[in-house]
Amino acid sequence: MYVELHTARLALCPIRLGDLKTAHKYAIDPYVTKYMLFLPYKTETYTFNFLSFAESEWQKDNPDDYEFAICLDGSHRRN
Repeated sequence: MYVELHTARLALCPIRLGDLKTAHKYAIDPYVTKYMLFLPYKTETYTFNFLSFAESEWQKDNPDDYEFAICLDGSHRRN
């Protein structure tokens, strides 16, 4: 399943392994992740494992979890 959500000013795309560097930047920040479950991550390996899980969920017909990334500057992408 692939879903993108769009408004006039925002686009949300399924998060994927290709987002590792940017996702890890916020995943290790204790201030940014203060109210998020299971965060901050200590290493990039934790972020990689989370993204692997999220990407596998998007491969299902009916995902149990929906994890999105904010797509900036028209960087919408399909799988």
